[in-house]
Amino acid sequence: MFFGEYEHSLDSKNRLTLPSCFREHFEDKQPIKFFMTRGFDQCLALYPSDSWKSELEKLKHNSYFESDVRKFHRLLYSKTSPVTCDRQGRILITDKFKKEAKITKDVTLVGLDNKIEIWDPTLWEKFNEMHHDSFEKIAESLGVTNENLK
Repeated sequence: MFFGEYEHSLDSKNRLTLPSCFREHFEDKQPIKFFMTRGFDQCLALYPSDSWKSELEKLKHNSYFESDVRKFHRLLYSKTSPVTCDRQGRILITDKFKKEAKITKDVTLVGLDNKIEIWDPTLWEKFNEMHHDSFEKIAESLGVTNENLK
């Protein structure tokens, strides 16, 4: 499970070092394999291989005969690439992915349960500012209460 918010920078070869608390989930697996794809709200989403396969299984229940399903599949699959984490805990973020998420050098990593989001820090800050005050209202609309979290 991934959680937390971390500031990092890409190196001169566009490699991103994942925080050690994210890498420790994979101590027994080398090399660490991920799938990188476009996320929602203009970020990148990084899924461990097992989590990605689980997400794809959920998509199989949608009918390809529906126009929106086809569009979504095309947009998702065409913007997805396998990524391998090297022994130093680094992953490569290609120029295409950098452009997709408006990333230059600095990034904010956000752990979200079974995935990691990679944000341009300015976009992440704007997202937080926009939604910070509505946290309780969003939780309420989803039926999430303090009782659910115990």
